[in-house]
Amino acid sequence: MFSAKGDRKVQEIVYAASQFPRSTSDEQVWEWAQVQLLTLSDRKGFEEAFDTDVRDQVHSAIVS
Repeated sequence: MFSAKGDRKVQEIVYAASQFPRSTSDEQVWEWAQVQLLTLSDRKGFEEAFDTDVRDQVHSAIVS
């Protein structure tokens, strides 16, 4: 992200994704995270939240 605030918001999404029950599939967690990133990207100042690089990094962080 382009700002420390944006980084924190994305980290919050990654943390929340890590709290899903183990019985939740990686695909379900990833779908949830994408929705969160897309929603964040609609907010002024966070437009880059759905950029490919951000999505790739979040995917790597939450999918084993």
